[in-house]
Amino acid sequence: MITWNLTISIEGATPVMQNHIDEEVVRIVLFREDFSDAIAYFEKSKNIDERFVRDALIKMGIISYAKLFMKNTGIHKELKSFRLKAFFVPEEYQWLHKMLMDHRGNYIGHSNFKTIQPNMGEEESTPIGKMRPIHYGALNFDHWFEIDLEFPKELPLIEQVIHMATKIVEVMPKVYTSEEVFPNA
Repeated sequence: MITWNLTISIEGATPVMQNHIDEEVVRIVLFREDFSDAIAYFEKSKNIDERFVRDALIKMGIISYAKLFMKNTGIHKELKSFRLKAFFVPEEYQWLHKMLMDHRGNYIGHSNFKTIQPNMGEEESTPIGKMRPIHYGALNFDHWFEIDLEFPKELPLIEQVIHMATKIVEVMPKVYTSEEVFPNA
């Protein structure tokens, strides 16, 4: 585990998360970090040719992005269920936000049978005996890049995801890092 040393300056905040204001501040810091991670994963995936590694980076980007919009358990009663609301997502990116949340919920975070539609094939003879294959819909991200080829005048999907996450961070409250507060320390 990495420990971050951040200095924050928000009126009413105390050093040890003694109240829900402190917890909100810490959550904003962590949310901003998670968005930074998501953007970094998506950026890195643009330059990877090996599909396995590229897909892993995109999945990590989706997980880092989506967890901010999922229920998070808080410490203080006022924040027992804290999450970023979808209204932070600019209107022009609502479709993309929904797509990422669906990918996370139906393919990455869970095996949603309605989505992957598994079924048993006919019994087959194999060198190790009779078997029945299982067919199901799996997710890889080739289709993201195929979509880009179909719509060459549009910004590539990965770039749109990066722009969306960047826009969300821009409307979140600013939290200053130790380096910004004490640049010569």
